[in-house]
Amino acid sequence: TSALKALTDNPADLGVFDIKMPGMDGMELLRRVRESGGPAGAMPVIFLTSKDDELDEALGLAMGADDYIAKPFSQRLLIARIRAILRRTEMARGT
Repeated sequence: TSALKALTDNPADLGVFDIKMPGMDGMELLRRVRESGGPAGAMPVIFLTSKDDELDEALGLAMGADDYIAKPFSQRLLIARIRAILRRTEMARGT
């Protein structure tokens, strides 16, 4: 819940969530962020998680994640995907 409050009080340009988190899992955090509306609700989100099942990936994307990366991962790939999402977000905003 502290992550949700932080994101809604001070939205980030992009969120990187893990599905397996104590308390509230990443899927629930994403659902609540999307429901919050405003800038936080529109924030792009990447799941970075050890859950590499195809069903988990499909569910994460269906819930509104912009990308899904299974661990272990390449830092270069993560950075490239973050840049791509931010580039698309900036183009959509017209900035």
